[in-house]
Amino acid sequence: MIELVKVLILSAGRTILMIGVLASLFLGIGYLFAPGTIKGLSGSFNRIFEIDDWMLGHKLFVGILFLLIAFILVGTLYMTR
Repeated sequence: MIELVKVLILSAGRTILMIGVLASLFLGIGYLFAPGTIKGLSGSFNRIFEIDDWMLGHKLFVGILFLLIAFILVGTLYMTR
């Protein structure tokens, strides 16, 4: 029973990290190659987050940052296996 719980916890952690990798990867690619699409998609979120204009103004820095986060998360996934 303890082994089952341990496997379930590790599996859930890996799943959460994988979702983080995919989100960071898609955001990084979006900010680098399709910032207009991201601006169109985030119309409803502009009322909540005021940082969106800054992020679109510095899209190269933000895109590289999101890709760096994705690579760090991939490294974390690799180290936990």
